[in-house]
Amino acid sequence: MRDIVARHEVRDVANLRNLAVYLLTNIARPTSINKPKRSFSISQDKTEHDVSAILESCLLSRLQMFSYSLKSTQRAGFKPYAVDTGLRNRVAFSFSEDLGWLAEDAVHAHLMRQHEEVYFLAGAGATDFVVKEGTRIVKRIQVWYADVAESAIPERELAAFRTLPAAHAEGACTLVTNDYEDVIDAGAARVACVPLVKFLLDL
Repeated sequence: MRDIVARHEVRDVANLRNLAVYLLTNIARPTSINKPKRSFSISQDKTEHDVSAILESCLLSRLQMFSYSLKSTQRAGFKPYAVDTGLRNRVAFSFSEDLGWLAEDAVHAHLMRQHEEVYFLAGAGATDFVVKEGTRIVKRIQVWYADVAESAIPERELAAFRTLPAAHAEGACTLVTNDYEDVIDAGAARVACVPLVKFLLDL
């Protein structure tokens, strides 16, 4: 109420709350302004204003899609990530533990502490995170948080590394896992499979 409603003079508190819960529920999923706008039948301007206010309060952060065109990046959808997974779990409307999404949220927070330019890649070779330094993509990171007994990596997780654009070819490729650790050949790249705990500790 103090950081968003009062500061940004929000009048429709119910819609603001619904929007915040929607974004917290859908962490790590690609979304856009149009999705909640249609869901809650509110105007484009109001949705953009409220999303901006929520982001400014640091309740959530927004990950932009990577593109070689700045205009495309700015116009594309985004992925919301919670600043705190415990807070997210307290208010999210969910019927499962969402461990995969929560693991991805933790990876996002870790990367944002280390790097200035982090994006996600959509379309062919979709990747959870790409890290850009200068003009180069230096890291490509996919998150696969399956049961510890599962060692057969699904093809959808490796597809991100099967074919790499020339500008991405030198970047380090990492698959963050629950407990699986190995280095595998994905065709176009060698992929380091690193347990989440070790990834977050930079081990």
